[in-house]
Amino acid sequence: MTKDETFELLEILKSTGQSDENRIDAIRQLGNMKEIMAVEPLIRIVSNSYNSPLVRIVAASALGSIGHKGAVEPLIKVLEQNEKDNEVFSWSINDVRVSIVFALGDLGGDRAISSLTKTLDDEIGQVRWAAASALGKTKSPRAVDSLLRKFKDPVFDNDDAIASALGVLEDEKAVEPLLQYLNDEKNKNRRTLETVALALTKISDKYDEKIATAIIAAASRVNSNYLMEIYVDYQKNKTSIKSNMYDEAEKGISHMPSEQRKWATNKLTELRKKEQLTTLIPIKKQDETENEKIRI
Repeated sequence: MTKDETFELLEILKSTGQSDENRIDAIRQLGNMKEIMAVEPLIRIVSNSYNSPLVRIVAASALGSIGHKGAVEPLIKVLEQNEKDNEVFSWSINDVRVSIVFALGDLGGDRAISSLTKTLDDEIGQVRWAAASALGKTKSPRAVDSLLRKFKDPVFDNDDAIASALGVLEDEKAVEPLLQYLNDEKNKNRRTLETVALALTKISDKYDEKIATAIIAAASRVNSNYLMEIYVDYQKNKTSIKSNMYDEAEKGISHMPSEQRKWATNKLTELRKKEQLTTLIPIKKQDETENEKIRI
């Protein structure tokens, strides 16, 4: 894009006479270009409550894409102010705040992490959920501690968002709390159990057997095909699987309803065949080497 074309887009941002559609198109282009000159006008757009929420949402997202740290403080200011909804607009101020939260996750840094940690206590559920997800995007060890403090907190009703973020962060400090959640028979929220299991498979290889056993137990408890699929995919990446793990899996799925039990059994059969093939390949190669020696 030429300089003149860039300046045209910037002028559209600054003009109050442009339609929302034109402004949004210009904002998206400048965000994709990571145009530093757009930072100040984008901050003004997000900060001005007279702009439509949708324009502000797109502007906040663009600031996250551009990645200029100068946007952090202005975004936090908008996030924390007590702004009321304007009934003229179909989008709400909380939609704007969610977009700001995700932008702060993209921008990262200590100040953004502190604000996101504070936002885990926000009174709006969708904003709390966004804050947990955004902390995962920061890739910061500080974020792990903040998320673990809120995990299983009865007031914070987004454990699946926290588990997903912990999976992204891949910090081993999260393994034991997540395992405890999977193993607790009182936990029967299928979606959260599935998210926790998926997070565990991303974090560590040091706890293979514990993780596999916990996933099977949870799958049996809530009759989840997806948990069985997570288990099979997790085991597929292993060079070998202890025979007792198959026994554990078969014992776990025996409590499932017949259709799910049939599906899970087929998955285990596929896994057995895959491991047997992996074991046979080195033997075949060894036989070929021995035969070559004999011919020589």
